[in-house]
Amino acid sequence: MKTDDETTADETREERAFWNALKSYRDRAGLTQAELGAKAGYVTITIRKYEGERVPPVAAYKRIVGALGLDAAEREKLDALHRDAETAVAAKKASNAGALAVEPASAQQSPPDRLTYPALPESKRRDIHQTHWQAARPTVRQTFAVALALLTIILACGVRGVLDAPLGLGIRSLDAVRLDGWFVARQWVVGEPRILGEVNARTGAWRVLWPTEASLEGGTPTPATADVFSALFSPVYAPRTHILAFISGAGGKSSLWLAQLSATRDGWLEVAGAGPRMLVGDCSPCSTLAWSPDGNWLLYNGSAGLVALSPDTGAQEQVTNEANDAWPACSPDGRWLAFQRAAGRLNDIVALPAHGCLPVQNPWTGARYLSGYAPSWRPAWSPDSLLLAFASNANASGKSSIYMVALAALSHTPSFAARSPADTMSRPGCTDPAWAHQAGATVNLLAYACDDPSPTNHHGTLVVVPGMPDPPWQAQVDEGILARDNLCWIPAPM
Repeated sequence: MKTDDETTADETREERAFWNALKSYRDRAGLTQAELGAKAGYVTITIRKYEGERVPPVAAYKRIVGALGLDAAEREKLDALHRDAETAVAAKKASNAGALAVEPASAQQSPPDRLTYPALPESKRRDIHQTHWQAARPTVRQTFAVALALLTIILACGVRGVLDAPLGLGIRSLDAVRLDGWFVARQWVVGEPRILGEVNARTGAWRVLWPTEASLEGGTPTPATADVFSALFSPVYAPRTHILAFISGAGGKSSLWLAQLSATRDGWLEVAGAGPRMLVGDCSPCSTLAWSPDGNWLLYNGSAGLVALSPDTGAQEQVTNEANDAWPACSPDGRWLAFQRAAGRLNDIVALPAHGCLPVQNPWTGARYLSGYAPSWRPAWSPDSLLLAFASNANASGKSSIYMVALAALSHTPSFAARSPADTMSRPGCTDPAWAHQAGATVNLLAYACDDPSPTNHHGTLVVVPGMPDPPWQAQVDEGILARDNLCWIPAPM
């Protein structure tokens, strides 16, 4: 059995010395890994990795040291060990980089054909083109960076506790992730209706969910299907009832619809029965939706703030009272309601204590605030209700990126000077995060939608990464000029 002072073939003595010291200081502070993670804004598995599998980057290291409350001498000693460990990791990567400079197989595939994309109503299942982060064929610099990333993962991180899927050179096909479920999203090409499509996470293939070709030819639910369902968006799923809610923006007004979903024998979703039913004929200006965990309430942004509507009884409750409040998100445990409070200078995400997603009495006394990312929107809770993913364009590019922050790291008062300790999860040009959980995995997965539009077309990509700082890999699919956003995860089985 290896002792704490012994090293394995994959680690250096400098790394082991740092890990042992970090664990020792945590033990002396009387903190468990979970408690240190909560104070530093990380989940438990991240702290576990930083104590025995990888050396934390500088930003993460500073947050952890700040949470430990070390005195000056202790901090100086740990700083030195951290620098030595970083130097050892860098030397280890440099000594092995030459042997790994190979071109990934996916780079040899042809880029998507952007010139002959059929109209959406004619779309059947499509082969998915697996592409790299920015281009179909990487540059030498990109290939070298990918090789270094692989080495870092193998030697510093390892793949233990992430997923059982085989690790590629930082890029995976979606089917290699072994997710069991579907992504539903709004999708379109220029000049075509905005419909709801589904991506089969087992295979990476997609097809139209609604409206189907049969309904567009005059079938259910009404002869006016093509007009009513020509501008669909904001799909949200209630796992307990298997109901998908969405908004139609056809005709210059917003209407709420509910669709009962079922799974087909060949592994796809379908809208059951006679098709979707209209819940509210005109909910304008509604544009964002969320289900309560029990499926009893559907929340949306109304003209006077967030509204909770019972699909069964028609009862309504006014949840907030600011006209511009939007993007409601219910934590899976029902104890928090997050949303964008777009009032005055705030324009950032707020989380209110709740019961069943409806705010408790005097909720603002226990409110939590995201700071420094305005404008931020589209909060999405992790399955354990401990993390929030969100979109923000508060970066140098001016394009939206995906970030992740721990609930425990949100402040109790709004601040325009401070910045919440959030991790960057995507490149610029991405939005609409959605969490997906794979049974048996110890890390939840985070999906988001990216787009690199040209003056005449879109180039949308669906990306899936581990929901952890510095994700070691990503899986992605794109469809040439197809745009896809408003992601919604639906787990199997149904």
